Amino acid sequence: MSRPIIHLVNPMWAVAGSENRTCELYRLLSSHADVTVWSAHAPDPRIAALLPIERIAPARFRFPRGGTVVFVGVYFRYGRWIHFSGCRRRIIVYNSDHLHILRRRIRKLRSFGKHRVEVVYASRWLRDATRYPGPVHASPIDLHRFAPRSDRRPPAPFTVGRLSRNQPEKHNARDPALYGRLVGEGMAVRIMGGDLLRDLGPLDPRVELVPECGEDATRFVQSLDCLFYRTSDEWQEPHGRVVQEAMACGLPVVCSRRVGAADYIQHGRNGFVFGDDGEALEILRLLRDSPDLRERVGRAARRTVEHLFSEESSRRVRDFYLYGTDPAFDPASELAELMRSEPPAVPVGALGT
Repeated sequence: MSRPIIHLVNPMWAVAGSENRTCELYRLLSSHADVTVWSAHAPDPRIAALLPIERIAPARFRFPRGGTVVFVGVYFRYGRWIHFSGCRRRIIVYNSDHLHILRRRIRKLRSFGKHRVEVVYASRWLRDATRYPGPVHASPIDLHRFAPRSDRRPPAPFTVGRLSRNQPEKHNARDPALYGRLVGEGMAVRIMGGDLLRDLGPLDPRVELVPECGEDATRFVQSLDCLFYRTSDEWQEPHGRVVQEAMACGLPVVCSRRVGAADYIQHGRNGFVFGDDGEALEILRLLRDSPDLRERVGRAARRTVEHLFSEESSRRVRDFYLYGTDPAFDPASELAELMRSEPPAVPVGALGT
């Protein structure tokens, strides 16, 4: 029996969420199908070093042909080559809040043949906003790479940190003031990918800024006691892959409700969600003052992602791409039921959220 053919299409021009999702989909599918990653652009050398990438060149008849084509994102143009590809399944991974572009991409793919267009969503709120059917899949992560430290963390102040791209939408205008408050109370703050914070307001010089990709992501996350994550008020984060990377490393995460990855957090059990600066500060102080709480929540966080990316869950995601099975699989709902059976690490009402 011949192996399924899968084409993953993404610009691969940066080290960011869509590119990492493409890499992990390649890793998940390549042992069960003939998988090719395609880009119409020159890929970022750091991404190109991780997996083989073919260059789309329609003039030389080099583009996906046959099988299933998966467009990871809608923020780049889909070429007219799709008209000649003969791909039987067309899948869009929708992981950014650009509904008008999604509709345009669906119309384009529908115009090139009679096959329906399938959509995979990065979070439930994205699916709810579109009213277009499709499964919700968290971006796969490598649980062997992102894992709790094997050695004891050296003595240091309680360290809050975050990791993201150095883009305006990835940071909040109130972040500099909050970080200044944290270091003023004796906490350490490490930010990788936040050089632009200097432009958002006065930034306490004790806040450590690490350039984007300045450290290995795993080692950076493992240097923290807690991950803090929110984005601009003008940008609702579709997912937030780093949230689950931190959970995989056994960290408690303090996450804005406006982040898609909050779907996988049960407040007070495997992490914390907040709405405003006062709630965030209260939670961070509680974590600073309670190492046992950090450990309990961190263990629950790790269990969460082990379930989310278990072999059974991975098989169900893989079978969707290979065979179109289990289209209603919603791991966030399943995890919510699982986490409700665990006692809270801290009385939820005590945090006022």
